[in-house]
Amino acid sequence: MRIGFKKIIALLLIPQVLILYYLKNNPRIVEEYYSEYIYQYIFKYYSMLFSGFSIAIGDLIFFLAFISFVIYFIFFFRFKKNDFVNIIAVISIIIFLFYSLWGLNYFKTPLISKLNISEVNYESLEKTLTELINDVNQIHLSLGDENITINDLEFDKEKVISELKLNNVNKFNKIPTTKFVKKSILPELYLYQGVSGYINPFTLEAIVVKKIPSIDFAITVLHEQAHQLGYAAEEDANFLAFISSINNQDPLVKYSGYVFGLTFFLNEIQINHKENLSLFTDKINPGIIDDIKSRRKFWAKYSNNIINDVHSILYNFYLKSNNQKSGIRSYSRILNHIVNYYENDKSLLNY
Repeated sequence: MRIGFKKIIALLLIPQVLILYYLKNNPRIVEEYYSEYIYQYIFKYYSMLFSGFSIAIGDLIFFLAFISFVIYFIFFFRFKKNDFVNIIAVISIIIFLFYSLWGLNYFKTPLISKLNISEVNYESLEKTLTELINDVNQIHLSLGDENITINDLEFDKEKVISELKLNNVNKFNKIPTTKFVKKSILPELYLYQGVSGYINPFTLEAIVVKKIPSIDFAITVLHEQAHQLGYAAEEDANFLAFISSINNQDPLVKYSGYVFGLTFFLNEIQINHKENLSLFTDKINPGIIDDIKSRRKFWAKYSNNIINDVHSILYNFYLKSNNQKSGIRSYSRILNHIVNYYENDKSLLNY
């Protein structure tokens, strides 16, 4: 019996799943042969290929793929055997491209394991938060008085896109950083999903939503650049973005980085030690509090809708399927990194 090409592609889904299961449980192999060798060349040539386009090709691909999917199901899908073979074949191709081009980076050893960082206790959290508040207050006062906000200042997002680069991470990074960031052509769609930026796994473009608050913008650019360098784990990308921003020479980038870190600590206190929250917020400059409130107000406009709810469920499943057991809560694990960073006198030499 002759097996058609589409059936072969569909059947290849089975060995792919088995190989991915093996690699998921062997992070050393992924890191040594893929992340530190193969992926370097993939990123190098993809950045050369797609950086020349002014628009986000990844957005365009997703949009056209969605339209094609809708058209196929409305006009061509007939619940016949061949239709299901077509779907499985497409899934097989998508999985192959996703993991071979970028997704295998999810399976390498995350920084938190490499550095033997354990869960922090409240005493360490409190000590680090106090130091962090002192640092953010200091950089904030360098921008103006204690009431000034980032919206009172000139913040050039186009300059950030074209010039901001993930630096100060050479200790962790073997891939040369590059300015390969695009503005999304579908900003409203992403905002209603609660997404400020993402890396497109098929083009390796770092794509950001320009409409997000200025306080979020620089850190989002750096976070997506960290993903480009092969740090798929959210806590790793967050941490690399944090240390890169607070060591940046631009005071607004430095300030946004400190506020980014501060927000995670305040959220943790509010969730688990709410009775102590005012002890910390009372020490923060009024302008910083206003920036945090303004940020929350912006995202609140986009949070209560079915698109956001569905995206949260699917994205949580996506993260857990890709070796991030905490799902969306993986983002908040940056706390462990920051505490360790401060306890080592803000030195990366101890990492």
